[in-house]
Amino acid sequence: MNRRSFLSITAVACTAFRDDAIERVYAAAPPAARSAGEVALDEDFWFRVRHAFTIDRGLINLNNGGVSPAPRVVQDAMNRYLEMQNMNPLYYMWRILDPQVEGVRLDLAKEFGCDTEEIAITRNASEALSFHQSIGVERKAARLRYLRRCWTQRLEKIPGVRSLTPDDPAQAAGLGLLSVDGMKATGLSSQLFRKQKIIVTTVKIESEFPYEDIRITPNVHTTLGEIDTLCEGVEQAVRDRG
Repeated sequence: MNRRSFLSITAVACTAFRDDAIERVYAAAPPAARSAGEVALDEDFWFRVRHAFTIDRGLINLNNGGVSPAPRVVQDAMNRYLEMQNMNPLYYMWRILDPQVEGVRLDLAKEFGCDTEEIAITRNASEALSFHQSIGVERKAARLRYLRRCWTQRLEKIPGVRSLTPDDPAQAAGLGLLSVDGMKATGLSSQLFRKQKIIVTTVKIESEFPYEDIRITPNVHTTLGEIDTLCEGVEQAVRDRG
């Protein structure tokens, strides 16, 4: 490989995160143009965010609290870096890519307000960070809080249905806990998947104050229609319970 080819490949790999999806998302809500609360209600903006992902729309994933899908730009970057490393792992991985790790670690530490020693680097953290910054942490939090309130405010009107998550913005964003009197969390979770193809997880705590519920965690790609389907599924479960 000649020097020109090497520089071309390196440039592609190092700028892989500059995907058109990120540019479209960023252009949809320029910095300081609107408040996070205003952007949270802008379905056109979140439509663009949603289409940066390659998720299966045949399922409704409301279990994003443990692991979440990577946007397409991160997947593409992973593939590019993998191809680059396999051209000559000894050279490209150790001499080209590894030296960049500490810079990424520093950027992550600044973003999350912690020490670099607290940061563990995973694959393509730089691309994920870029996508995260293109949306903005406050916008993400406001959107997830809005989605949570959409289902809690609707379902809490049903007798016996309770949200166990405080609405205080300082304590919660997207994650919410839901219980239905007379129904085990495992049964409700199974019914939601069987009838609405909704994926949630269950939480059961054995203590002085035991409780059992389902945990609902949307993501930035979650639609209002999917939240409506969740509500319809819980409403149906309550009717079936009698």
